[in-house]
Amino acid sequence: METPELILSGRQDFLGQRVPLSLEAAIPNASVVWLEQCGRYPTLDSPMPASRRSTAFWRAVTAAEAQGAWSSASADATEAQGTNLKFWWA
Repeated sequence: METPELILSGRQDFLGQRVPLSLEAAIPNASVVWLEQCGRYPTLDSPMPASRRSTAFWRAVTAAEAQGAWSSASADATEAQGTNLKFWWA
């Protein structure tokens, strides 16, 4: 099973929605979360909503792993922060 991936993107990003949507289409198990009133840099433009969304994602994947729906042991991902989850800011 592929690693779950979260793509955080600002709805008002000056580059538009093409890049996040292209990433979502190209990456298995990826999902885009749009942050309203947010531009190019979600963690700078909207730090609290970005933090809440990424924390909710992490908790959901952790719960799925605990229930056996996903295994980090079989994931092909980076482990920079002790997790196999991937986050994209697009």
